[in-house]
Amino acid sequence: MKKIVSLALCVVCVLTMLTGCSGQTADSSGEFKRAERGSDSSIAEVVKHGMSEAIGKMKLPDHKDIADDEEVDAVIEQKGSYERAKAMFALVKDEDGNSLYSPASLEMAIGMLSEGASDTARKQILGYIGVDDYAVLAEALMKHADITNEEDTTAGGFEAYDSNYKTVLNFANSVWVNDKYSLNKSFLDKVQTSYRARAEAVDVEDPVGACQTINDWCYETTNGLVQKVVTETMIVPDLSAILCNSVYFESAWWKPWSVREGTFTNKDGSQVKLDDMLHATVNTYYETDNAVAFSKGYVSGATFIGILPNEGVDIADIDLAALIASETTDYDVDISMPKLNYDFSSDAFIDSLKKFGIVDIFTENAKGLTNLVNESDDLFVSRIIQKCKIELDENGTKAAAVTAIAAMKSAAFVEPRPIKEVHLDRPFYYLIVDDVDVPGTILFIGSVNTIDCSDNT
Repeated sequence: MKKIVSLALCVVCVLTMLTGCSGQTADSSGEFKRAERGSDSSIAEVVKHGMSEAIGKMKLPDHKDIADDEEVDAVIEQKGSYERAKAMFALVKDEDGNSLYSPASLEMAIGMLSEGASDTARKQILGYIGVDDYAVLAEALMKHADITNEEDTTAGGFEAYDSNYKTVLNFANSVWVNDKYSLNKSFLDKVQTSYRARAEAVDVEDPVGACQTINDWCYETTNGLVQKVVTETMIVPDLSAILCNSVYFESAWWKPWSVREGTFTNKDGSQVKLDDMLHATVNTYYETDNAVAFSKGYVSGATFIGILPNEGVDIADIDLAALIASETTDYDVDISMPKLNYDFSSDAFIDSLKKFGIVDIFTENAKGLTNLVNESDDLFVSRIIQKCKIELDENGTKAAAVTAIAAMKSAAFVEPRPIKEVHLDRPFYYLIVDDVDVPGTILFIGSVNTIDCSDNT
């Protein structure tokens, strides 16, 4: 009889799930310029806007301890992350609609899966991510999240303005196992220790109850942004395990946008007049031969990077690494973009990951998941789904994603400066990057091709 393993991943939550454990239940559960990322972050700017008193009261999270950790430092640079994110996004995005993908979510999900993989399959997974041991990177990311969450900087615990946004970055992991099976001890120990995973048995003969239990966890860890990862059709007698990883991001902007009238040109050429187009001036600018971009900082230390390609240029044609490397603060940058409120899902990850050399975990009888459950060494992943959602307005951003993986057996006066403009008033791409402690960490990459009034209500 075939056994199934399912993994789920959530954004502004990333979920990774596993099913298959005999009744087991286990639960584990600044620098001023750095925080602003240079986009609208100079002390002069804050002072100029009357926030000097708030600055004096600020308490930024201390990230020095993680940066000085020698073990973490060995994997701190996720080389190639921009090109990897771009390549995957190009394969899974919607050509005409709006898209959103979480590299951090997918990679933590398959990184946790690698802990139960055969040696060959593990090398394939880690080779794609570009690390020797994902568990070390997972520990670094969660330590960074701990530091980010130490201070509740709601509206700027900095009290610069009342944003109604909290500062939150959460990576959560869980393993849901068929109560007739048990997880391999080495796998269980590793995911509980390095990934802080919750491990709990579910009754696959009660698909409604099992589905509700897992989706409740998804809802809670994504603060309601991702409400459903698992469907009842995934909870079948052959199910062995579901791995879930969730990532939840929420932060106010370091400095809010202003709102005024504007026009967005959709991909089909139609124009939409908006009463609440976002406008701001920042000082971080990027430019290559086929795209321009700006970045705007969040209170949490993360950065939003808005990318405007030349007409007809696809994300696959943009050298993201070169674009990011072109960063300059020599200009005042006049920027605009629409508010965002949409979700996106894709199930194209298996074919895409195969193109990057991850083969064994998707191949029946290849025994790519030999160390996942005790009852079988012949599982293979049969389905991967990721669900994402973003809400972005003038005061801040919330974002979430879910990935499900199913597996079966077999202030001072400043001289005027040159001005640049980047108006995201036609189809554009964007990134949300949080690389304060772990360079190369891309939480989300998205595209916007169409805006209608219902997106901004």
